[in-house]
Amino acid sequence: VVPLHWNCPKADLHKSLATLNGVLFPGGAGLRLEWRVWEIFKLAVRANAEGEVFPLWGTCLGFELMLVAAAGSWDVRCSKCFDAEDIALPLNLTADARVSAMFSLFPEDLFKAVQSQPLTANFHSSGTAPASFRSSAALRNTFTVLATNLD
Repeated sequence: VVPLHWNCPKADLHKSLATLNGVLFPGGAGLRLEWRVWEIFKLAVRANAEGEVFPLWGTCLGFELMLVAAAGSWDVRCSKCFDAEDIALPLNLTADARVSAMFSLFPEDLFKAVQSQPLTANFHSSGTAPASFRSSAALRNTFTVLATNLD
């Protein structure tokens, strides 16, 4: 694990990224990585387009910031639009989930459990609504929706 500091110079960020094989963007209200996420996202897209696998994972606000970076606009993020504070929910999986890299190797019992049991922790008030996702060509062309929740 290598921490990427939110205030490091761009040259240092690029130097660090050259030694990594992926990046995790954490969640949390105090996340101060906005422009760093945009920069890292652009570099990861370029690397993947050139055939280098460079995965990104965003949790909570980290994922929201990835969506903003992909869309190139804050308009896809709805602040204080959701009410999922301290609630466990099952996933509403899409048809693409079963063949995805994320879920394709799930044993059948676990695949069914994540859809029928409250196994996911949700602690958020902001996010991207499915309608906003569908209306953004940039998001539709970058991501495949695998699951949603209703809160």
